[in-house]
Amino acid sequence: VIFSGVEITSSFVMLSEGVAREGMNLTFLRLLRLCKIAKVLRVLRTLRFFRELRLMLDCVLGSVLNAIWCIAMLFFVMFIFSLLLVQGLADYLGEYSRENGLQSLEDPHVGDIMLWYGSVGRTLLTLFQSTTSGVDWRDCYLPLEQSSSMLSAVFLLFVSLFTISVWNIVTSTFVEKALKIAQPDLES
Repeated sequence: VIFSGVEITSSFVMLSEGVAREGMNLTFLRLLRLCKIAKVLRVLRTLRFFRELRLMLDCVLGSVLNAIWCIAMLFFVMFIFSLLLVQGLADYLGEYSRENGLQSLEDPHVGDIMLWYGSVGRTLLTLFQSTTSGVDWRDCYLPLEQSSSMLSAVFLLFVSLFTISVWNIVTSTFVEKALKIAQPDLES
């Protein structure tokens, strides 16, 4: 209630001084609103009815730092594989153009390679999509299969490693963190 009074009073003072509404900087008032929301959440904490909801919110909020580290690890693994694939494809395309001439770079096969693996960023996106069901991994695999057996094996290793190992590690990290957060609540 006090925060609402402060917000309304400051709005009237600014309007009476002739400050235009669009020129005001009321971001600090928005922060005060967030404080009001935090108070409401504290009230919910005291009610036994919302105990499970509170536990879930605590687990989610407690896992934010874990999520940041997991995203960093996922990015690092994908970045290493992206660099490996882009370097191998750059070598392949250089050799392919020397053997078949520069006109060969307009082949549909080369277009597929450039579509999925045209840059490190595009390769990162392709690897992310192929492991999160954004795109079927076989569609990304076919241009590599036509270019180099080593690169196709690297891609299969990446998909297998990510699907079997990395996602399980990330999941177990979150479950472990949630159990640690929930432990004091379960004992009460």
